[in-house]
Amino acid sequence: MAEEKSSRVMPFLLGAGSGIVGAVVVGLMSGYLTTGSVRDVQVSTARLDGEARVCEARVTADRLARGDSSELRGFGASANDARTALAQNFSQPLNGSKTADPQSVRACADRLNTTG
Repeated sequence: MAEEKSSRVMPFLLGAGSGIVGAVVVGLMSGYLTTGSVRDVQVSTARLDGEARVCEARVTADRLARGDSSELRGFGASANDARTALAQNFSQPLNGSKTADPQSVRACADRLNTTG
């Protein structure tokens, strides 16, 4: 009797198990589920983007207040140095540090290169 009952239940258990495994695989591959390292990268990217946008807004406001219309776009040494200096001045140090995160400074300088 027990063998007959287990032989009837076994296909359902196998189906449920393979369905769960299949759902996890599909979820990971389609992006509905993420692993910890993917989430960490996404959070870091979002943080840097937010810091860069704030820095860019602060630089733009300062340049408007001073009437500065110098060109910041381009890859020449003077434009690159000017962007980097502005990014270092207006990037906000976080987490009690005395200097801004170099990645944040670089992201701000990159945004200034695209917006000028």
